[in-house]
Amino acid sequence: MVPLNPGFMVHHALPELVKMTQSEMVNTRHGSLYAIGDILLGLGGQCDKHNCANYMKDSIFLRSLSKNEAKLVEAGEYKQKFNESYDVLKK
Repeated sequence: MVPLNPGFMVHHALPELVKMTQSEMVNTRHGSLYAIGDILLGLGGQCDKHNCANYMKDSIFLRSLSKNEAKLVEAGEYKQKFNESYDVLKK
């Protein structure tokens, strides 16, 4: 989700997640740290490094997207492939 709206992740999601790392509940601290890591990977353009990257392609979330939302996801994947090819050509 980070590539679709990185500004939201930086300005809204991350500050809330950082606050959650101070929670007394272990599962809340663990989940917030895990989410922060995922967001940082996404901001760094390395969404494919996520341990569930292949699983997410077939997730219920992706299967329930509207046609327009699915096109956005597809466009993001296309852009990532293009950027990878472009980086190879630049070298």
